[in-house]
Amino acid sequence: MRVRDRDRMLVSNVDANGGMKIKYSELIGWLRSDPNAKITKITRDHITISNQMLTTRTDFYLTENFDGLDVDWNANLGRMGRHQLKWKFKKGMNQEDMIIRIGIDIQKYEQKIFG
Repeated sequence: MRVRDRDRMLVSNVDANGGMKIKYSELIGWLRSDPNAKITKITRDHITISNQMLTTRTDFYLTENFDGLDVDWNANLGRMGRHQLKWKFKKGMNQEDMIIRIGIDIQKYEQKIFG
């Protein structure tokens, strides 16, 4: 029954909005603003955006769920170690607000790491 409920949710929340790439196009565009950032995986309910540099790698995972969107940030910063942040955004939240929240949180986190 849970699989059927999830399928119904994806039909109404994702498929009806053109898929993940279209539904979250503004957020994805912002996450891909670095020329090295690329979409590395797309499924019906998930998108991975990766930025691979010489000694570092950053990944954003966007996953649609019953309540809205989960965004995970995983960074392997070489000698600076591995880092991660997570956000849960309610269904219908404005993507500009998501972008502002993610940007501020990452900036604060980086200030804490780098001093």
